[in-house]
Amino acid sequence: MWNELQAGIECLTQLLLLIDIMSSSVISDPQLNEAAAILQQQLIYNGEVLDIALESLRSYKEGTQSLTYLNGSVHLAYALLRMLERWGKENTGAVYVRKRKSGKRKKITGKPCIFHLG
Repeated sequence: MWNELQAGIECLTQLLLLIDIMSSSVISDPQLNEAAAILQQQLIYNGEVLDIALESLRSYKEGTQSLTYLNGSVHLAYALLRMLERWGKENTGAVYVRKRKSGKRKKITGKPCIFHLG
């Protein structure tokens, strides 16, 4: 199954690189530039690609996955960060802040404490 995940990561990397090229000034077609800008915005604000890139790096375990998997994961993270950097330079007024997940509260076991204010 790791080979299939590696293939998916490499496909996602190629998709990001394609969108990045579409948005560059090398291609002068305004429709391609607009489509690329919309795709980039959707990818960034959705956040799932960011999660996939980070989780693929976190989940690497030496001996279980191959070095090719690690190389693909690093390449995905690099392509994504490069795309984010360029997008941030072009959209200087835009700010992306990710909402933190709320942590679970720990249950207090034992006797409850009662404070007397007097």
